[in-house]
Amino acid sequence: MKTNKRVNWVDGMLINKMHFKGMEDYLLSTIYTTNRLLFSGGYGIIGNKLNHESDYPLIKLSVDSSDSTNQVIIIEQLEFLAVNPSGTLLDISNENFFYQKGAVESSKPRVIVNVEDQKISHGAPLYLVLLTQPYETQGVGQSNDKEEPLRFPFCSPISELKCVSSNSDIENIVGPNHFPIAKIKIINNRLEIDRNYLPPCYTVSSHYQLRNRSLNLMEGLLNITNNIDAFIQNNQDVSDKNTSFLK
Repeated sequence: MKTNKRVNWVDGMLINKMHFKGMEDYLLSTIYTTNRLLFSGGYGIIGNKLNHESDYPLIKLSVDSSDSTNQVIIIEQLEFLAVNPSGTLLDISNENFFYQKGAVESSKPRVIVNVEDQKISHGAPLYLVLLTQPYETQGVGQSNDKEEPLRFPFCSPISELKCVSSNSDIENIVGPNHFPIAKIKIINNRLEIDRNYLPPCYTVSSHYQLRNRSLNLMEGLLNITNNIDAFIQNNQDVSDKNTSFLK
């Protein structure tokens, strides 16, 4: 397994950009390794970057089945903040997600699925997985026209979307750099988005559906508790009346 080495700054050298990148990669790998050791399983969508909007996170998908064999999953909207199992922060938005590997910036991200593929022909559900390469980056942000050579001020890990069969190795779904965002069912040789599936979430408040479900659950439990209290109180009143009658 390839490991990132610490850069030797002490003995002198001809410094170039790869030395700075090497040092950054070493520091990142140290942080990621520490995160995995200390917070195993501590990953998922975090917080609410949209100030508690009711529809956070924004994960809107559609399916183009015009070609019955090679059907297309189209990412209409994707916006959330998450941490994947490796500890990489995923700041996914319309602004930076279109820099995904091999994508055309002006087009919506899409994944082509061959429904006749042997691996998925048995109807096993698929997972739409965001694969991130933490050490491969691409410039993002607004460049300065006066700066030469032209440079984007920030960089973001290169990501790409893949459809993975649930029959495949679990590492292909929730590996260190993998983050499942949707579940796709195959019904009558057609792809359908599973609207009941929720991606991994770090807290209940991370996803509006989880918040709604927890609120409904708490309301249901409160109603049950109130009914039990009322039942006990009624029985106590009846018992007190019977005791008073016997006296």
